[in-house]
Amino acid sequence: MPPSPLDDPQTLGCLDTRAMLTHIFDLPDQIDQARARAATFNLPDEWKKPANVLLIGTGGGSGTAGELARACLHDQLAVPFVIASGYDLPAWANPHTLVIAASHSGTTEETLSTFHQARARGCRVIALTGGGTLAQDRGDVLPYPLQGRQMPRALIGEILVAIFHILHQAELIPDPAREWVDTITTLRAIRDLWTVITPTEQNRAKQIARLLQNHTPLIIGATPDTDAIALRWKRQFGENAKVLAFWSALPPLHHDEIVGWQADPLQRQFAVVLLRNPNESPAIKKRFDATRALLTPRAGVVIEEWATGATRLAQMFSLVLLGDYVSCYLALARDLDPTPVALIDELKRVMGQ
Repeated sequence: MPPSPLDDPQTLGCLDTRAMLTHIFDLPDQIDQARARAATFNLPDEWKKPANVLLIGTGGGSGTAGELARACLHDQLAVPFVIASGYDLPAWANPHTLVIAASHSGTTEETLSTFHQARARGCRVIALTGGGTLAQDRGDVLPYPLQGRQMPRALIGEILVAIFHILHQAELIPDPAREWVDTITTLRAIRDLWTVITPTEQNRAKQIARLLQNHTPLIIGATPDTDAIALRWKRQFGENAKVLAFWSALPPLHHDEIVGWQADPLQRQFAVVLLRNPNESPAIKKRFDATRALLTPRAGVVIEEWATGATRLAQMFSLVLLGDYVSCYLALARDLDPTPVALIDELKRVMGQ
């Protein structure tokens, strides 16, 4: 494998000033601080036990946090939990719907569009935001301020803590306190394994980044355990590594996409990452094993990464943290700064936002 900036002592000496890597390292502390702030937010009694929950949010922070919550709580929520990422409110949303409008900037165009529709329809609306239009004082909207000032994609911990707290306040899920403690403990234990000063020989995140160089990442999870994490990896590869990446999930992949590997002339270009959970069902284990067997002789790279931690939330975040590090190291291996998102800024200019 050719030399990489990740192995260059001079490069490594200045990497701790890179904003995104600092935010990634601070993830367990962000979660801890967000839990302390969450204790000050209380939901009115009349807003509890809603008929359904609608999270309005899009992108790498708000939308992904919703997807992770959906995956983690799939067998706990007794009411529908739906994520809306477009401009229009679902027809079924009504005054019995609890709406969480999530936008760090408070100016996301599509979120504001759906937010105003939810208010007009009499939904119970919470504004989860750090400012902007969404943070304006309104008598019919309950504010939940986001404190972090870093990039939205780096606020995944704070936003997810808020969502879990709201759902617990609404009496829809048990108190997640024990799982958050395990998550913080787990992340603090493993982050040093992947930090910038840990050499490549002992750093799995750097090793994965090097394996993915010169390949197009395809991240495969499984419903319901790791599919949302695969989506998080895909989005982080776009924003941090500045590369096209794709994601998919088992078992749906086996009903259509798998046939694409039969004769695609570009299949060797792909690096496949299988995201595994130690508690996955025997049926999913069998599907992962079959997928690995079929793709190993076809893809350029096939690797497996396993979640760690004692609880589902900790296991989820262990893979989130790993993916965040990998995406940054892939950027640095290509001599790019993972923090700026120039094309998003350009797109907003073109859109007049």
